[in-house]
Amino acid sequence: HYGGRVQAMNSLIKGLEASSQNYFDGNLLNCSSCSNDFIFQTTPGALTRTSTDFFPDIPESHGIHLMVNAHTSFFMGEFILPDWDMFQTGHAAGDFHAASRAISGGPVYTTDELGTMNFTLLKKLALPNGDLPLCKGYAKPTLDSLFTSLESDVKILKVFNHNAHSSILGIFNCSNPKWGNEKNNINFSPEEIDGIEGTEFIIHDHHSDEIEILNKRGNKSVDLAPLEFSLFTISPIQHQFSLLGIKGYFNIGGTIEEYKISQSHAEVIPKTTGILLAYSKTRPSRVRINNSILDSFYDPTSGKLEINYSSKSDIPISIEFM
Repeated sequence: HYGGRVQAMNSLIKGLEASSQNYFDGNLLNCSSCSNDFIFQTTPGALTRTSTDFFPDIPESHGIHLMVNAHTSFFMGEFILPDWDMFQTGHAAGDFHAASRAISGGPVYTTDELGTMNFTLLKKLALPNGDLPLCKGYAKPTLDSLFTSLESDVKILKVFNHNAHSSILGIFNCSNPKWGNEKNNINFSPEEIDGIEGTEFIIHDHHSDEIEILNKRGNKSVDLAPLEFSLFTISPIQHQFSLLGIKGYFNIGGTIEEYKISQSHAEVIPKTTGILLAYSKTRPSRVRINNSILDSFYDPTSGKLEINYSSKSDIPISIEFM
């Protein structure tokens, strides 16, 4: 006499969401909630886990965990905010999971036991004030990863997301480590990122901290063994300049608050302090905040520009070209 399964579920959801609004300011994370009865009826409580469980003691589950999140988010992300689940920073595959959470566009939370947390890894995920350098939307698989079979021996996942002024591409070898540690060579191109704008880009490799120029149809390759990953921030070159972000974070493009570019100068307000990374075809004539000159390093060979931003300010950094 409750109206059937759908109506009963609707009543449960509305009661839960009303309680959350009343007692927790609407902060609600729905777990194990991928049923149609739930996802088609939730309204304010739209933050929903999109995967199977995180199994720390099953090595073959970690790659599949990422693939399930990416493929499920591709559908559910159109009407809910995907949550890629908990993980453990102190786990052997902790960095593999952390990198995917950093670009997922969703929340980041860990279930480490006391004394096992990897704070070096946590500092790549969150700003010092606890905020996340979030992407604008939710991570999506590239077309060549969209129909990758979970049953195949080699499982390569490429997912991308966008920041306000750049994009990020994550490449994950999701293969079962029990089948061997042979590396796989994976190619990628900026044009694989749906919605990317520009014709020439700076590619920043998170692991090596190297940058290089690549046109939209250019190709780059990386070798990855099972449960290894690479992250590449891809930023368009405008007026012979390209902004990347504060070094040390998985999603460095998410560390930028404001950015303006013209032929004569660029203005940047980062969200936090640190080394601001950019590309400039020529050495800037001056880098300053108001009349205070900032320490900077410029490599004329690669065009890499590093600016020491040691004190947070609402006044933009001015990078002058002439």
